[in-house]
Amino acid sequence: MQYKRSVSDRLRAPTAVLVTLTLMTVAVCMSACGQAAALPPLAPTAASATAGDGSASVHWTPPRANADVTSYVATARPGGQKCKSANAATCTITGLANGTYYAISVQSVGPGGSSRAALTGMRPGTPLPPTHVVAAPGDTTVTLTWTAPPSSPASPVTSYSVLSYGGGGSCTSTTTSCTATGLMNGFHYFFVVQSHNAFGASLPSGFSNPATPSTTAGGSVGITYLGPVSASQESATGTLLQRDAGISVALPNGRSLWIFGDTSSFSAAAGQSSAFIGGSTAAKGKYVPGRSPNALKDIRPAGTPSTSTTPAPSQFIPPPTTTVMPDGSGRACSPANGAVYTARWPTGAALLDNQQLLFVTYTDVCVTSATNFTVEGWGFMDFAWRTGKIKAGPYDVFPPSP
Repeated sequence: MQYKRSVSDRLRAPTAVLVTLTLMTVAVCMSACGQAAALPPLAPTAASATAGDGSASVHWTPPRANADVTSYVATARPGGQKCKSANAATCTITGLANGTYYAISVQSVGPGGSSRAALTGMRPGTPLPPTHVVAAPGDTTVTLTWTAPPSSPASPVTSYSVLSYGGGGSCTSTTTSCTATGLMNGFHYFFVVQSHNAFGASLPSGFSNPATPSTTAGGSVGITYLGPVSASQESATGTLLQRDAGISVALPNGRSLWIFGDTSSFSAAAGQSSAFIGGSTAAKGKYVPGRSPNALKDIRPAGTPSTSTTPAPSQFIPPPTTTVMPDGSGRACSPANGAVYTARWPTGAALLDNQQLLFVTYTDVCVTSATNFTVEGWGFMDFAWRTGKIKAGPYDVFPPSP
């Protein structure tokens, strides 16, 4: 019996110890575990940095749940230079070395500590990227133009580099344009441009418009080129017309009305431009989807083309001749002020309810070179397609909105 009692006592001992430890734990927790430890806040996102002269302007997006965020801290490495912000999503790190690459981390700070880091990087002293990159396709080429960035306080911009997305086609320039060569006709290309100075390259610019080189490309910047169109009524000497902004509208009689803009005459023999016909022309013909409009019958003859430095009278929608430019300087769009010619480009057309009138919208432009033009304003008109006469308008809307 003595032996059995000892075994029983031993079997009950662990249970007693466990109960005692549990009670001790509850007592300790009641005094020390009354409040859970605070957690670090969520991290910011979309961190970015803009180079300055020996500085970096850092930007980020605060986390959605940011009630527990008391501040933000951006840190540059190497060096460890910091900047802090109480509630704004930006701050500027100073004391950086121009030309040195810095990795920058941004963290949210709260009662529970610091969040994970949102990362970015930059090289102080580098310029801003160019803006308004425009691509004009040619035969195996694309000509790029852009707007220069604001002057860099650390070092002036010395050159630009162009990179294509589509394979090949890079080029460099010390001006605000260059031509990418060696491209494949029929392929779509997008381009970005970087500024360069003594401390390095800027971030890439935004993408250009898509450009598709072809043997018939070469119209004005940003305008779809439809190819040379036979125009027997325009000239009796075998002249071709380059009509590089065109739309077509199906008519009730099964035919189509084509409206073209920025029309210039070409010598069929020499293959070179000899004159411009400012404004727009219209022609009737069969609509064939996906095919360039050929063998069309022009509604009215263009008359005698003028020289390339004198705006010619237009037969369909007369172009503006003394329009004040939208920059507010009071300069008129005329050869005396550097304009090659003015033009009126159609942008849309729709048949009205009576099916007899065509509502046409257009954009007025001042063409200053083979690859540059300035928008002057917009307008609209009603056109009687059966008789080829304007019934109402054109009504101009000036100046254009930004």
